[in-house]
Formats: sequence, C-alpha cells, structure tokens
Amino acid sequence: RLDLFQTAVESYEAKDYQNAIAQFKEYLAKVDRDHPHVEEAMMKLAIIYKRTGHPENYAKILKSLTRYRKASRQFPYNPRWMYELARFHWNQEQISMTTHYLKQLIRWPFHGYAGQSYFIMAKIEAENHRYKQALSYLIKASAYVMDEDKQEEIAYLKGWYAYKIKDHQRAITAF
Repeated sequence: RLDLFQTAVESYEAKDYQNAIAQFKEYLAKVDRDHPHVEEAMMKLAIIYKRTGHPENYAKILKSLTRYRKASRQFPYNPRWMYELARFHWNQEQISMTTHYLKQLIRWPFHGYAGQSYFIMAKIEAENHRYKQALSYLIKASAYVMDEDKQEEIAYLKGWYAYKIKDHQRAITAF
C-alpha cells in the first residue's frame, strides 16, 4: 500500500496526472481512513483536478476533505477544507454555496478561518449593495487576529462602507 502511494506521488511529481489519479484512487480504495497518507493523497488529487480543469471533481474532493479529521464534536468538519470549499464556490460565483459554507464556519468560530469567513461575507454583501450588513461583517472580521495587510484593508473598507450608508463619523474614524 505504501508502495502504491509512493508510485502515485512519483506520477504526481512527474506531472503524469492521468496515472496519478488512478493510483491515488486505487490507494484510497485499499487503505483505511486512518492510514497516515490518506489526507495527503486526497490533497494531491484535489490539486490535480484543479490544475487539469475539473472543477466538479475538485469540489468533490474538497467536500470529502471537510469530513476528514473533524475539528470537534461541536463542529464535525475540518475548518481548513471547509474554508477552501467556500472559496472555491466564491471563485465559481456560486454565492449561495459560498455563504452556506461560510455561515457554517462562522457558527463555530474556534478556528483560524473565522476572520476570513466574515471578510468574504462582507465582500459578498457589498457586491449586493448591502453595505450596512457588509460593515457589520467587517467589524466581526476585525475582531479576529489577521495579518496587518488584511487589517488595513478591513479598516479602509469599514470607512468606505460607512461612507456608502452615510455614517460619516464612522467613516472618518475608520479612515
């Protein structure tokens, strides 16, 4: 089984994606869920599908990864992969699916993706000209630790969205 995994990785690294897909699938079919390389095999399959332009297969693997190594009993998904799945749907302009996954992430915010989830929700609301709701999401996003560049962008957008709803004092403060 390990040899099958290694062979699949070699095919993957050689960019022989057709063989790599078959080998990773065979490996996943032969091993138990708790085998040490299952997640890596699924990740590499997702990358192959993304690179080769198979969005439906990419989304399918991401969805499988969300159920792999759950965060807790209260949150039966893997936050990293749930966030990636949400971003995938957002990039595909499938807004209802994006918000579905982001709202799940937001309901259980004990992971590193809460701030980014609120940020994307704010962007979606702003695209729909719902600036008051967008501003609310940005305020929540800024409560989570994020990198300085993202904090700066949030501060600017808070000012811009406050301006759009004519809350000039808040806009001045944010800017």
